[in-house]
Amino acid sequence: MSVRLIAVPALSVLISVSFIGCGGDDPAPVAATGTAPATTPSAPTAPGAAPATPSFSGAPSFSTPTSSSGGTTSNAETPDAVVKQFLSAVENNQYERIWDLLPRSYQNQINELFQEFGAQVDAELWDKSFNMMNRYVRTMLTKEEMVYQTPEMQEQLSSMKSMATMAGAGSVDWLTVEKFRKLSEPMNKLSIVLINSEISSTAKLKSFDGRAFFAKTVSPIAENLRLFVELLVAEAAQVEELKSNPQAQMFLQQADIGKFFDGIYVTATNIEEDSAVVVIKAMDNSTEINMVKVEGKWIPQSMAGMFSLSMGMAKAQIPMMAQQVNMLKDRILPALEEVEPLVAAVQKAKTQEEFNTAYAAMNSEAPQLIANSLGMPGLSAMLGAGAVQVSPVTIELKSEISEAELGKLIEQLEGLTEVPEKTISLPRRSGASVTIEMTPVLNPQKFADAIQFAKSVEYDATRRTILLELEPPAEVETAEPKESETANP
Repeated sequence: MSVRLIAVPALSVLISVSFIGCGGDDPAPVAATGTAPATTPSAPTAPGAAPATPSFSGAPSFSTPTSSSGGTTSNAETPDAVVKQFLSAVENNQYERIWDLLPRSYQNQINELFQEFGAQVDAELWDKSFNMMNRYVRTMLTKEEMVYQTPEMQEQLSSMKSMATMAGAGSVDWLTVEKFRKLSEPMNKLSIVLINSEISSTAKLKSFDGRAFFAKTVSPIAENLRLFVELLVAEAAQVEELKSNPQAQMFLQQADIGKFFDGIYVTATNIEEDSAVVVIKAMDNSTEINMVKVEGKWIPQSMAGMFSLSMGMAKAQIPMMAQQVNMLKDRILPALEEVEPLVAAVQKAKTQEEFNTAYAAMNSEAPQLIANSLGMPGLSAMLGAGAVQVSPVTIELKSEISEAELGKLIEQLEGLTEVPEKTISLPRRSGASVTIEMTPVLNPQKFADAIQFAKSVEYDATRRTILLELEPPAEVETAEPKESETANP
């Protein structure tokens, strides 16, 4: 929750290998999946000879190639077969097969990159950060039933329905709590995968293995993301208003991942001993990929030209990246210590009312604490505090009060908040009661507990309202005038 992941430079090299683009001539349609035509790959063209005719090598094998922990074995022996293996791996959420397509030296460099970072980053900071994320996520999933009953979650559901209606989805009564929980399940599983991934501890980083990372982290993440899209599309397809919406139907068709892969065609041309051109056609667009052979493996020429440079630059930045993370230790560890009791309160909550109070406190204070520890207070809204923070707390007086006493009360309330950018609305009178709104109050329960100058204080978490009953003003005794003072001169 407070770390910069070194995964970015390495994953950018691995996953962002672009096989699909636009432009180029249309190849003869040979599907990457399905039944392969009975043709034989053309023989490599000798240097100086005329370019070979396109080679239609048919559908790739969907069986996962056997490999050791390092994983370098692949049954993709031709350039177009490599591309088909790549597409097959993506289609079947078997991203470890993409790792198998890399030359061994590339695999070693990536492993060393992560291992070096694991050796230099502060173990206590890294491990405690992931441990806290783990505890937070598992707490939310364990208390999921209560989470959906909180005012914050009910408000989010209401906002989603309003946005869907404004977007032309019509009635969204189908978006019940049960449906929302079903749609959220893949994303919850994705969160568990992330917080237990191959980069979730310095011990794992020091023994990092790219194939295990792709198999245990990247593949499950891709699988759950796809499942989420499929569930969303399936639910949206049943909405009557969307059935007559051309734009919505086009979107739903594009989101059909199965049909997307069925419409991809791969061919190879200009095949030589160490170079070739692969043409990919998808969705009426085509692109040409120049391929070269490195250590017996066909890879995109652009990747071969940039890999060593990219890895060299990333490796040179390891000390700086680790130092930037380590410099935050003195600020982040104290913040995590303050977050711990907030999470513990949520874990210990037994009733819905107790949970509502603890949940509101955690989701308002924890993001602010982490954002401040990173020196980025504006980040708190992105982390989740924004929606809670801008919601005012209502202070309702149950006893009569004069204007002078009201002014004094507002001063006392202002003195209790630690947020300098506070706003207090003009008091509203309704009969004998007075209502004040204060923004922001990060933890209304904590704020209410700090009010020691009232006769009674009660916090209503459902209404986000603090009920106050003030002490009656002390009666001022007036001494009767002395006889000498009232006598006539």
